[in-house]
Amino acid sequence: MITTEPQIADTSRLSIKQVCEVLEICRTSLQNYTKAGTIKCGHRKANMRPFYFGHEVKRFWKATF
Repeated sequence: MITTEPQIADTSRLSIKQVCEVLEICRTSLQNYTKAGTIKCGHRKANMRPFYFGHEVKRFWKATF
């Protein structure tokens, strides 16, 4: 996990891969945090793929530090 706050826009939508790169965590960890409700995701209407808002990623980061 990174020690500096992620520099992303609050309204941006990030894929699983992008969130993992920004927070420097693996996909499995992100999935576990999502299942536990520590970080919330939305789902795209067209294909039901999950995405994460920038403000949610920042909130998660602040909660872990």
